[in-house]
Amino acid sequence: MLQRQQSAEAALQLARQAESDASSAASAVQAQRPLFESNSKTLDQLNAMVSLVGELAEASTQLQTKRAALAAAKQRANELQGALDHCIGQIAASETRIAEQRTQIDTLANAPAEHARLRELLAKRQRLDTLRAELEQGTEKQKTLGKEQLAAEAALTQASSTTRALANAWTAAQAAVLASQLQPGLPCAVCGSTEHPQPAHQGGAVPDATELEQASTAEDSARAERDTLREQSSSLAATRVANQQQIAALEGELGEHADESAAALAQRGEVLSKDAARLAMLRAELPEAQADLEKLRQQRGVHEAELRSACLLYTSPSPRDRTRSRMPSSA
Repeated sequence: MLQRQQSAEAALQLARQAESDASSAASAVQAQRPLFESNSKTLDQLNAMVSLVGELAEASTQLQTKRAALAAAKQRANELQGALDHCIGQIAASETRIAEQRTQIDTLANAPAEHARLRELLAKRQRLDTLRAELEQGTEKQKTLGKEQLAAEAALTQASSTTRALANAWTAAQAAVLASQLQPGLPCAVCGSTEHPQPAHQGGAVPDATELEQASTAEDSARAERDTLREQSSSLAATRVANQQQIAALEGELGEHADESAAALAQRGEVLSKDAARLAMLRAELPEAQADLEKLRQQRGVHEAELRSACLLYTSPSPRDRTRSRMPSSA
């Protein structure tokens, strides 16, 4: 019994001590409440900051990626700018070349017509040289024919004289033959007279028929030669007159070029021929050059579009850049 009472008192004492301890602890807890509340708030901020650190790490990774993309975009933009500048330079050179081609085309526009006119002049000038040479040759030949005509006339006169002399000798010989046959009182076989007071006598050599025929043939040949030379002279004179008329006409058509040598005209013709060929080549090349220029202009448009797209990669703000920072404010 006593032992139970002692145990109860001990338990009561422990209870009172526990109550006192509990009261002290409650007081201590109550004293620490502001600190707990502050620490709890700090913990919430720390938890928020831990979450933000993770986001910052992710943002840092994205930033590095974006910086690399930005560097690549800048390099690509520089490359595109270089290509654009090169294309613009090519366009300028092409436009200059086309302008020069058009200037040359305008300068050489009359070359084909001038070349055709010069070829016509050259043909006339060459014809004029030919006619002048023929006229000079005709003049020399006319002189030669004049000498030959004089010789032919002299030969014909000589041949005619020889033929007449032989014919007279033969006639005289025939009269002597007839006279030798006359009889006194008988009529003459030629005149019928019966008186023959002065009969003919043989006065020299009598030509035979062969000599007479040869003399006649020689005379005919001399006359034919004289006539041939006369015809040649007449034809040559007509040709010379025609040549002179053609020369006068050509000199009128040629005008100031009549005294210009054919060689000089031919040389000018070669220059104009080259100019005409150059003109044809320029006219053929111009459409191709214009097509190339159009391609360069289209290429410039492509480069400009690509350059604009590349520049947007590092000039446009990202969606994150447009949002407000979520960094918590300090308490």
